[in-house]
Amino acid sequence: MNSQNGIISQKPPKSLEIVWIKGGAEKWNLLQKQIVELGRAGYPGCIGCAGPAASEPWDESISRMREN
Repeated sequence: MNSQNGIISQKPPKSLEIVWIKGGAEKWNLLQKQIVELGRAGYPGCIGCAGPAASEPWDESISRMREN
């Protein structure tokens, strides 16, 4: 469930260079489902199919503050 650039786990990695998704196997299953749904919808060809937040710059430190 981990890669060089992201991790799904209960505890955040020390580096803010790694995208962190809090959770376990249930989050991985949800992520896989969403990836398939986006692919079926034509993503990245569909504008707005990932919601308005998808076009905003990502801020890992703000995301982690929301999780705590």
